[in-house]
Amino acid sequence: MTTPKGRAKRRYIIVPFAIVGVIFAAYSVLWVHGAGIMKQAIADFIADEEAVGHTIVMERMKVKGYPFTLRAQIDQFTWAAPGEWSWSGERLHIVTLPYDPSRLIFAPRGPQTMSYGDHTYGVTAQALSVGLEAGKVSAETEGFNAVGPGGQIALESLKANWIENEDGTWILGAALRQLVATPKDKPSMTAHFWNIAVSGVIGD
Repeated sequence: MTTPKGRAKRRYIIVPFAIVGVIFAAYSVLWVHGAGIMKQAIADFIADEEAVGHTIVMERMKVKGYPFTLRAQIDQFTWAAPGEWSWSGERLHIVTLPYDPSRLIFAPRGPQTMSYGDHTYGVTAQALSVGLEAGKVSAETEGFNAVGPGGQIALESLKANWIENEDGTWILGAALRQLVATPKDKPSMTAHFWNIAVSGVIGD
C-alpha cells in the first residue's frame, strides 16, 4: 500500500515531466502554426513579385528545422525581372523563427548566377543573406566573389540596412571592407573600407 509520503514523492517526479510535456506540445503547435504562416508569407511574396511583372520559379520547397528554426529549402530557384535582371542558384534557404515568422531571411547556398541587362556574373560567397520584414531590408555577406565577361568583383565583407519610417522617409546604412574591382584588361581598383549613410524621402 502506497503511503502519503510515497504518493507525494511520486508527484515530485511526475509533475516536472508533465510540465515539460505540456511545454513541448505547445511549442510543437507553435512551430507547425509558424510553418503555415511562413509558407503563406512566401506565397504572398511570390504573388506580390508576380503582380509587378517579376517571375519566381522553383523546383520544389520543403519546410524543416524543427524545433529551433523554420527553414524552407528551395531547390533550383530563379527570381527575375525579364529583360532587366535575374538571380538563380542551386539552393535557397528561407529562415525565420517560430515565434516571429513575419521576418524572412534569404540565404542562398552553392554557386549562383546574377544577370543585369546583358551582363551575367557567376557568384560564390562564404556567407550571404538578405533579411526582409515590414519596412526593413538587411543584407550581409562575407567572401563574396562575382566573375563575368567584364571582369571580377571581390568583397571581404558587407553589412547593409535599409529602413522605411512611418513618416515616409528612408535611411540606408552600409559598411564594407576590402572591395576589389578588376575590370577586364584594366588595373584593379581597391576600396579598403567604406562606411555609408544616406537618407531620403520615398518617391523623391
